[in-house]
Amino acid sequence: EAKLVRPLNLQSPAIVVPNGVNMDEVEPLPPLGQFRQRNPQLDSRPFFLFLGRIHYKKGLDLLADAYAMAVQRNLPADLVVAGPDDGALPDFQQRIANWQLNNRVHVVGPIYGPQKFEALRDATAFVLPSRQEGFSMAITEALAARVPVIITENCHFPQVAQVNAGLVIQLDIVELA
Repeated sequence: EAKLVRPLNLQSPAIVVPNGVNMDEVEPLPPLGQFRQRNPQLDSRPFFLFLGRIHYKKGLDLLADAYAMAVQRNLPADLVVAGPDDGALPDFQQRIANWQLNNRVHVVGPIYGPQKFEALRDATAFVLPSRQEGFSMAITEALAARVPVIITENCHFPQVAQVNAGLVIQLDIVELA
């Protein structure tokens, strides 16, 4: 980005601050089960975790339909959606209600700091079916917490597949399911 704006001859200095995860916030990883204790509705069932803004570009509409398809194929895992509503929550909740999956999908609101890593630690996998991402801190944090990820090609994180840290899929409901 600094190179892209250089031809504009702006007078203010450009400072490049690298994105990354402060490993002091991650390690040591929290013990297993702390997120489940805060969310007893999960019981001991495995769950997939969406963690981020609940916005159209994040693909939660696709996730709702793909999750319903996977449940119809006997997926034993629940779905946890954590994050602040940025306009897409009503549509997501309506889709889940239409699929009659309210007992399997848990919207827990925004979580930050240690609670975020507790959720990641207890998750079977992190899922982000995004339509568009620049550099996703949520993916980076999930990887730092050693959680496999399921992301779309639109997340622009091919390294996930290259190092077998998860799946990089097309933006497709059937493939996501």
